[in-house]
Amino acid sequence: MRALTEEDKQTIHKLDIIQRHLENEICFAALEGEDLYHEEKDIFIRGFIFSQGTREEAVVIGDDGFIHFHCHLTEKSIRPNLIKSVCRCLLDYLLFSEGTENND
Repeated sequence: MRALTEEDKQTIHKLDIIQRHLENEICFAALEGEDLYHEEKDIFIRGFIFSQGTREEAVVIGDDGFIHFHCHLTEKSIRPNLIKSVCRCLLDYLLFSEGTENND
């Protein structure tokens, strides 16, 4: 992996903001996040593991709110519908955080 550029640092900052939004809005599941390097696109994205008891789902999100990957890691999915809640949270982030990211 290469050294972080200023653009990478800004991307990671945006991913931190997205993670805070997810943590604040999705209270029915625990959340762990990890930065990942997407070699093909030469960007950083963040992988999230949501857990609820023995249920787990993985979601990978870019700083632009794009969901790169979603997978159920266990047989049963997280309830209520996790991906619907994630999408709603990302839409709110994209609509309402424009221009306010530096205030976080």
